[in-house]
Parts: sequence; C-alpha cells; structure tokens
Amino acid sequence: DCLATLVTLPALSNNVNKLTSKCLTKALKQGSGTYAQRKGASFGLAGIIKGCRLIHVKRVGLMGSLREAADSKNGASRESALILLEVLTTTLGSLFEPYLVECIDVLLSGLGDKDTKIAKAADDASKAMMATVTEHGVRQILPNLLEGLDDSNWRTKESAIVLLGSMAYCSAKQLAASLPTVIPQLMECLHDSQSRVASTAAASLRRVGGVIRNPEISQHVDVLLKALKAPGLETENALEALLFTRFVNSVDAPALALIFPILDRGLRERATSAKMKAAQIVGCLASLLNDAAVMRPYLPILVPRLKETLMDPIPEVRSTSAKALGSVVKGVGEEHFQGLFDWFLEGLRTEGVEVERAGSAQGLSEVLAALGIARVDETMATLLSGTANAKPYVRAGHMMVFVFLPHTMGQSFQSFLPRVLPAVLRGLADDHESVRVASLRSGQTLVHSFGNSCLMQLLPALQDGLDSEMWRIRHSSLLLIGDLLMRAATHHLQRSGTTRPKVPNSKKPNAGEVEE
Repeated sequence: DCLATLVTLPALSNNVNKLTSKCLTKALKQGSGTYAQRKGASFGLAGIIKGCRLIHVKRVGLMGSLREAADSKNGASRESALILLEVLTTTLGSLFEPYLVECIDVLLSGLGDKDTKIAKAADDASKAMMATVTEHGVRQILPNLLEGLDDSNWRTKESAIVLLGSMAYCSAKQLAASLPTVIPQLMECLHDSQSRVASTAAASLRRVGGVIRNPEISQHVDVLLKALKAPGLETENALEALLFTRFVNSVDAPALALIFPILDRGLRERATSAKMKAAQIVGCLASLLNDAAVMRPYLPILVPRLKETLMDPIPEVRSTSAKALGSVVKGVGEEHFQGLFDWFLEGLRTEGVEVERAGSAQGLSEVLAALGIARVDETMATLLSGTANAKPYVRAGHMMVFVFLPHTMGQSFQSFLPRVLPAVLRGLADDHESVRVASLRSGQTLVHSFGNSCLMQLLPALQDGLDSEMWRIRHSSLLLIGDLLMRAATHHLQRSGTTRPKVPNSKKPNAGEVEE
C-alpha cells in the first residue's frame, strides 16, 4: 500500500517503468532468488500496479510474462508465476478480476502438476482468487471449470475439481450463487472410475463442509458426506441425525449446499418415514434463514418435490409437507412463488381424486397461515365462492380448506367465523355426500377450535339448524351441538377443578365380584 502511494508522486513517476521491470525480473525470471525474495518482488509489482492502475498491466506486458513463466519447463518459473498470480489477486482484489478468466488454465495446470511445491502454490492462488471474486466473476469462471469436468484427461478433471472445491472460500453471496451448481457436479465425480478423481471430489466436498458456520450442522459433516457418497445406504441415517438436532443458529450457504441433495433424495424415497423426515427438516431450516437468498437457488427443485409429497396418499406425509411448504414460503417470500396459489386452486377443482383436493387444501391452509391474516382476507372471497360452485367436487375441494385453515391459523381465524359458518351449514344439506362429509369435518374443526372461546357465536347458528326443513342439516347440527356441549362441559370442569369422585380403597373386591 505504501508503494502504491509512492509511485504516484512526481519524483518517482520517471522511474516507474524501471522499477516495474526490476520487480518483474525478480518475481519471474529463472534463478532470481529464494521463495521469500520472489514473493517480496511480487508484492512490490502488485503495489506498483495498484498505484498506476490496471492500465499498467498492459503497458508492461505483465500477463504475457506471467503466461510465459507458467508455460516454462523450469519448475521454479512455474511456481513463481503462481505466486505472482496469488499476490496480484490478494492485493488488487476485484480490480484484477478481468484477467482471472484467462488465468484459469494456468491454475488448472498448476493444480495438476506433479511437483508438490507448484501444486501448493496453485492451491494458494486458487483460494486467493475465490476469496475476492465477485458474483459476475463466478459466472465467468464457472463454465470453464465445469467444462474441465468433462475432459477426457483425468488430471485436468482432477484440477477442475480442486478449483471447484476452492469456491468454499468465496464470500457468502458468491457461495449462495455458485454452490447449488457446484455440489451436484462434485457428487457425480464421487463415483468416477479414476480413484484419484473420486478422492479429490470427496476432499473438495469436505472443504466445503469445513467452512460451514452453523455449529449444529458442522458436527454432522462426516454423516452428510457418507450420505452423498452412498445415498442408497446412508440417506436415512443422515436424515435422522439432522432430525434429532436442535437447530438454534441460522443456516448458511455451505451447510444448505451439503444438506439439500440429501433432502431431495429423502423427498423422492418411497418410504413414508424418509419423506416425512425430509419435509420436517426442510421446514425447520426454512424457519432459520437469515438471508432468503441462500435458499432461492434450490426452489426450482424443492417446490416440485413438496408438491409431489402434498399429493401422497398418507395423511401424515401431506401434513408434514404442507407445513414445510408454508415455512419455505414465509422464509423466502411469496414473490418468489409465482403461480403457487393458482396451482392450489386448480388442485381444489380436481375431479375424482380426493387425495389431490385434500393435499391442495392443506397446503393452501399452511401457506395462508404463514403469510398472515391480510393474505387470508384477500383469498377468502374466492374460497367461499368455490363452496357454492355448480360442480360438487369443486364445492367439496373448497370446503376442505376449512377443515385445515382454522387449525393452522388458531384464534386469528375467529374474525372469519361469521362468513364461514353459513357456508359450512349450507354444505351440510348438499345432495352430494363428498360435500356433506367435508362440511361436517369443517364444522367439527370449528367446534374443536372455537367451542370455548366463541360458544355464543356457534351455538345459535347450530340451534337454527335444528329447525331446518332439511333432515340432513338437522342431523348434522345435532351432532355438532353434541360435540360443542361436550367440549364446553369438559372445559368448565377443568377450570373449576371438579374431578370424578374416587371409590374408597378400604375394601378390595374379591375375584368375580363387581366393585361398586
């Protein structure tokens, strides 16, 4: 930094080119000195360029000299080129980024060098590069690295894997943008026929795991890596380890990058337990997001998976998936789920398949509850109009929402009772059994959720149902009043502390006798 300031002074302006040439010679030329001398000259050269701006790179032909040294047959020259590249990247930061793309092949050849000193210098340079690269730079570099994974030469592939693993040292924003693409590619390389490629891929994944900031997840890195290597055998173990972890800290990009492939596999499993565990973990992680951008890259895969599990024939799977989807929408933001509400409403109108209507109703209820009472108020008119639709399966689907929505919203749903209760009572007299069943379940949900707090609001409406001309409404109203009175009586006994009297134990009945 001092040299960068000094070279801008008029007294040194005439000697800048001479000083540059001297530093360049000491930094790159064969036999120019020890490792410390070459690195010191590299720092001097970087300071001059920082003071004279990037135009000085072209003026002195720096990149040509660096590439010439990198292509040299002399090992010291190749090492010097990588040392200079590391120092330039560290000192100039993102200012040097335009030249990084053309240096990727230099890094790849250095990482694959048989000389351990050169490979170490290349590794240090790659870490420095990834620590300073911007999101635009990542987009420029990543295609070249991914192309290296398809190379027929295993050494080139191995070098590309090492450089991809160095992306673990990117900033948090760049990690969130790059790891969703990088991790699946590294996972494919775990099963490469060349053992060194597979072991390097495992080491790169471990490097990603080493920068996880979440302490609850970092303790499970070994379990996660086993699940990535052998998903058919270890996925269930990894899901159990995560499920029984008490998460307190927020989830960062490296943690989610390692976990998401396991969650994706769990949601696709045929076993009910795996799907439920994966969905439960998704919901938990979504609620711990400090930065929603960490999860956004995974939405194109995650949302379709949760939609599939919402249509599972097992009610428990549907329930867990609905809660997970609600947590994800709340954590990431509704604006990133275009078309989701239309998909829910379309599911409520599905003919013939009750499971799809139930899954859509439960998913919609959880998402609405997560977004708040204002969003529920906006959607309520659409839901109530659906309960009066001419098609019976549409009426049943929309009525099914009120089986779940009061439970998910809790006491917040109380303000909607005057609008919902008439629709439920009307559905009890419907000609089609599916609508009547859905209406009765909705009525039971209302009684169980608000029987104590809104007794005087529910009871008159149900009493009016006893005077209806339609026997179905009279029958259903009677059932609901029975539930309501039982709930009110139980609540009263609990509040008053009244308990059932116990029989004295002074005399025990003999065998065959009935105790009074």
